[in-house]
Amino acid sequence: MKLPNAAPGEGRQSDRDHWNNWEVAGGQKHHAYYAGGTQWFVAHPSDKGTKPCLEWMTGGKLPCRWCHAAKVPQQIGYVPVFRAVDYRPLFVIVYQEEREWIEMLRLHDRVQVGRESERGARIWVRVCLDQTPAFTTTLARRMVEADITQSLLTLWKLPDLTAWLTTTSDNPVSIPLKAPETSKTQTTTIKIRDECEQYTGPLAGLAETEELYEVLKERIIERTKQNKPSANGKHKPKV
Repeated sequence: MKLPNAAPGEGRQSDRDHWNNWEVAGGQKHHAYYAGGTQWFVAHPSDKGTKPCLEWMTGGKLPCRWCHAAKVPQQIGYVPVFRAVDYRPLFVIVYQEEREWIEMLRLHDRVQVGRESERGARIWVRVCLDQTPAFTTTLARRMVEADITQSLLTLWKLPDLTAWLTTTSDNPVSIPLKAPETSKTQTTTIKIRDECEQYTGPLAGLAETEELYEVLKERIIERTKQNKPSANGKHKPKV
């Protein structure tokens, strides 16, 4: 017996990449390909996880708990790349000092990502002088700049920010909005109501005529006669 062999494209296919944080260790250097779509935010860096400044992100609509914790905000960049060894979609977190180098990058540029070994060193990204081997892909979504919005929201785990973004169009991060559920419900309700109104039952056309009332009157009188109590079995009243 021979097991089946799946053809290219068979099975469940994802229509987007999920991006994970690439925590490059001190003294390491790696090759990657720039995926475009770098996102810059005013954020609060922390060893426990960098968080965006909610007050800055929402234009003051949401309070920022990290601002109240006296954590100084800084400009942080999330740079999406495809790791060269396996094309895994990752992003690295850089600081404002790296912005001039990041903005010179073009989509699919071969880059080097690294961090120096001294204490407190930050991740850097530089374009490679040698652009071979070039980036190749058959996936249409990887031929355009990356959209890391959903991955960032998953990373941050901030329900209040996610809720705010889904209810306003005036925000620094653009995310796809779901179609309102009320539209489908309303359409279904109207359809059911129309079908109910089309059915009038076996007495159709008699509801507003005297014939209906006469029929009902005769039925009531007939039922009253049938249910008239019998005198049998009752005791005669005492004199």
